[in-house]
Amino acid sequence: MRRAAFRWARAAGPSAKLYINDFSVEWSTPKRAGLHNLVRDLRAQGVPIDDVGHVEPVGTRQAG
Repeated sequence: MRRAAFRWARAAGPSAKLYINDFSVEWSTPKRAGLHNLVRDLRAQGVPIDDVGHVEPVGTRQAG
């Protein structure tokens, strides 16, 4: 499904930048390695991914 979604998005907006985005992958973890491998494999299959986004959840509450 991911492959198709990126290909459909490229077809709908050829000049649009396409990102894959995930959270909590800033540090070297199995999740980060999994995202790296996913992007590598999808790109190898010709899936148009322009960049990878990283989201770090930050709370608005102060400790105390």
